[in-house]
Amino acid sequence: MCMLIPMLLGGPLAGMLADRVELKKIMILSDIVRIFIVRKKLF
Repeated sequence: MCMLIPMLLGGPLAGMLADRVELKKIMILSDIVRIFIVRKKLF
């Protein structure tokens, strides 16, 4: 249930965003977000 609600709410929004934004920009943004998540977990 905890994983279902974010997927239901975020899935359509993420799909709409992926259709409107260039793939390269999405990849760069996801890499930046991943860097912050990993740094947050390490420190």
